[in-house]
Order: sequence, then C-alpha cells, then structure tokens
Amino acid sequence: HEGMSTVESGAYEWVERTLLRLTDITLSQNTEDFAIIRSWDPEARADVIGNGIQLPETRFSYTAEVKPEYTLSCIARFEAVKNHRMLIEVVRSVEDLGVDVRLVCFGKGDTRPDVEAYARECGLSDRVEFRGYVNNVLEHLGGVDLNVLTSVKEGAPRALIEAMALGIPSVATDVKGSREVIVDGLTGRLVPVGDVEAFAAAVVDLLRDPEERRAMSDNGVRRAREHYDEDVICDRLYELYVDLCPAS
Repeated sequence: HEGMSTVESGAYEWVERTLLRLTDITLSQNTEDFAIIRSWDPEARADVIGNGIQLPETRFSYTAEVKPEYTLSCIARFEAVKNHRMLIEVVRSVEDLGVDVRLVCFGKGDTRPDVEAYARECGLSDRVEFRGYVNNVLEHLGGVDLNVLTSVKEGAPRALIEAMALGIPSVATDVKGSREVIVDGLTGRLVPVGDVEAFAAAVVDLLRDPEERRAMSDNGVRRAREHYDEDVICDRLYELYVDLCPAS
C-alpha cells in the first residue's frame, strides 16, 4: 500500500506472487489490487469480489442543515493503519476554523488507549466520544452529519459503505479501496493521507454547505444499492466456489 518502504513492499509482493501460483483463485476487494495481480500474471485465475453490507430496508432521514454543533462518526478498529491520531488532529483543526464538532468513534483495538490519551493531550476529551464495539453500527448513526476515515490503507472499507447506505456523506483519505467506494465530489471528499489541514477544510466545507451534503446523500444511497449489496456479493462467491469444486 502507499507509504510502505521499498523493502517491506518487496517482501509482501514476493509472498503474494508466490501464493498466486499456488492458489486455485485469487479474489480482490478492489479493482486496483486486481490490476496489480493481472500485471504479475495475466493468465492467473483472479476476480474482483468487492465488498458489501446487508443494506437497510429503509434509510433514516438524513438532515442536511446548518447547526451550532455537528456530529462526525468514525467506524474503524483501533489499529495503526486506521490512523486515529490524524483524526484527533483534524477535530482540533476543525475547531480552530470556528466549527464546533463532536466525534463519535466506533470500534475496539490495541491503539485505543493511546488515542484516548492523545485526545486528552489535545484538550479534546469533551469533543471525542469512544463508544467501543457495537453489534449493528447502522442503528447508531442517526443524527450523524458526516462520516470520516483517515486510514493509510484499505481494501474496500465497510465503514464508508455503511455510512453511504444511510445517506451520510464521508470525508476519507485518498487511498486504494477508499477511493473506489467514495466518488470524490459526488458521494464525499477524498484528501491526501497525513494532510490534516486539507482534511479539516473538506469537513468544514461540507458542513457549511447543506445543499452539497444533501446531493451527496442521495448519490450515496443510490451507489450503495447499485454496488454494495452483500446478498449479491454472497451469490457471486457461491458461484465461484461451486465452479471451483462442482458437486460430484
């Protein structure tokens, strides 16, 4: 993924190329990884399987309006690649730009204590809430104005799909996987990894523009239903497995 050292990426590539020769089929979550697989071996049996969620039967009514305080959500395991420290810095920068926000973090993991300590260090304890793991995050996103994800790498992030399915626009880092789910300017915004100022500016721009958020909300729901239905993904997997191992 972007940002890896040459030695590290070379080691992973060697392992993946080796496994490509040994497996019956290689499945990718996004088209960029699939293109890499094809560049290694055009004849390898591979396919893009994507990712999906159990789509809600009905969407909650997303309200795009100007508010005295906005709610941001982040759905991500607490691990280094999710880059939560950048997110804390984004919240601080958004506040510095004169917009009051409250960040609600969903997920668990080893880096949570460090992120909580960093939020306190930045004086944001009253602005960042750590909800922990929840069974059905879709039930907890009512009232969210914007979803955010600052990952340094992704496959095809369910976090963005979940928000999109409910009509919540997202701001995310421009990494493989995220840029396949989010159509920049249509269903959300993409910004470079590590650029706190650009990320905060994108958040503020969208919060201050209810009309753009409303349009992104409608576009996102349509895109989620067209591309990220888990039932369709499961059917495709089933067909692949049956083709690999037909009944005798």
